[in-house]
Amino acid sequence: MTEDAATLLADMIRAQGWSVAVAVNGPQALSMLASFAPDATVLGIGLPVMDGPSSHGAPTCSSL
Repeated sequence: MTEDAATLLADMIRAQGWSVAVAVNGPQALSMLASFAPDATVLGIGLPVMDGPSSHGAPTCSSL
């Protein structure tokens, strides 16, 4: 997912009243978990640095 597509999706979800945080790669998403506890996540399969499936199995995601 491109950054533009992520921003568009985030805007659409915010319009429905949800809080949204956008990360552009797996490590950034994992670091955001310290300050943002999501009810759901949308992970791209082709993220740079660490893709969605890899970040899902990371130790810091075990509480999700």
